[in-house]
Amino acid sequence: MPRLRVGSKVASRLLHPFGDAASKLTSSVSGCLYGFVPDADNEHYTLIAATGSQKSEEERLNEEDGQRKDDMEVLHEILPCGVDPVGVFLLETEADRGRRDLNEVHRLLSALPDALMETADPVVMFLAGEGDDARLEAFVAQEGELVAADMEDVDSLQLVREEAVTVRVKGTVNLTSGQNENDLNMAFKHLIEKVRS
Repeated sequence: MPRLRVGSKVASRLLHPFGDAASKLTSSVSGCLYGFVPDADNEHYTLIAATGSQKSEEERLNEEDGQRKDDMEVLHEILPCGVDPVGVFLLETEADRGRRDLNEVHRLLSALPDALMETADPVVMFLAGEGDDARLEAFVAQEGELVAADMEDVDSLQLVREEAVTVRVKGTVNLTSGQNENDLNMAFKHLIEKVRS
């Protein structure tokens, strides 16, 4: 059975999207999970971050009309080196929970980078249960099938200390850019504000 180690902050955010309990969702929330995939040293997935968005009423109505927009943002270009997209999550309303919309899962999986899909099986997380008993269920997509995974909740700071290696390099970097120093400053400030919100 595949194993996942999930940072406590990620689990908390998925169980309480937008600060409210997941049982209060009025439309589904979906997005991307980030972390480390299994390798020769680790036989488990490690999840340390997630990004997602909630469907608006207009998007939901467009879906019913057969008009679907691929809207999942995968932010691996701005994450630290080695922290990669490892899967997707789908948090559905209580009315939709349990039916496992595999078409939606496949749509979300298709937004993941090809490099991940060629080297590892992606993680898929769902919200299960009702009311205060809501919990996360984890699966690994292997050959088109969802295989249940064993999930362990670990303190986020402890998880990063155990799983990540920080390398500091002293030196200089030559940067060639079509922007001047002021434009680069503004671009980075905009990126930081976007990620923060």
